[in-house]
Amino acid sequence: MGRPERTRFQLRKIGFSEANAIFIVDCLGEGDLQTGRSRLQGMHDLLLEMDPDKYDYFRDFARHFEASNAQQFDESLGEIVRLCRIGIRPILFIDGHGHPEKGLRLPSGDHVSWLDLLCYCRKIIQTSAGELTVIVAACHSMKAIKHLGEEDRLPFAFYYGYPSTVSAGAIADDTKVIYQSLLRDGGETAMKADLRLQIFSEYEHVETHLATALLMASEPSILAGLMPGLSRSNVSRMFEQTALSQGLRLAGKRKELNSILNSGHLAVELVSKRMHDTRRLQMIIEDIHRFIAGGADIQSTSTD
Repeated sequence: MGRPERTRFQLRKIGFSEANAIFIVDCLGEGDLQTGRSRLQGMHDLLLEMDPDKYDYFRDFARHFEASNAQQFDESLGEIVRLCRIGIRPILFIDGHGHPEKGLRLPSGDHVSWLDLLCYCRKIIQTSAGELTVIVAACHSMKAIKHLGEEDRLPFAFYYGYPSTVSAGAIADDTKVIYQSLLRDGGETAMKADLRLQIFSEYEHVETHLATALLMASEPSILAGLMPGLSRSNVSRMFEQTALSQGLRLAGKRKELNSILNSGHLAVELVSKRMHDTRRLQMIIEDIHRFIAGGADIQSTSTD
């Protein structure tokens, strides 16, 4: 009897980046339902309820930034970058109105394009040790995802947004679930909740590359059936052609290549290139090594 196929690989996942502050960037006008201000008050009330003695200390880590125009938006995000340089790791809520093409609309009538929003996020994550969760509480905010590069590290660790229009009441409900969960149990409850928000994270960013590399290592015949161009023989041929073009000797190279492919090293390299160097990356690398070693199937689960 042949050995059973090992094609099941489920990552241990978390739903939010490690954080020590929650910031609200408020892009709503005076005539809007003030979800950002209400959320700040709700967070302060919950912090007071959870630990009255430490409330005065912790309340400073739940902050509200007003961004009525492009200059205020730029100044607010610049201040968050400055705070990250001294050790802040934020969960970032951005409240406003979204347009599918123009981006985030500010009360002044200015727009922050979805691409520009991602550029601001990149500035933050470059100073926050790869830890940034962004929750864009605005219609069409998932449109930002189409501007991401496939090969680069993301300008965030986790991005939550809406695929289309959504009511202010629904936004208030979703974000309340999230901030209460973050403060009470690190986001575990929110991960299990039925939210209207969608998510794109580092996990989605690497899953196709990771699955391909793991099939290459564990079940190359299945991969060849799915993607003939990535059969072991084709990969070896391409490898040998590259080696010859660089003037390298082929003796022992095929054995060396097979050893690399079998070891899971390719999978580790692919995820390391596309993920920030955080505990999340180390967890995935551990899961890769466990899978390659033939351990039990890894169940998808949250972790603190």
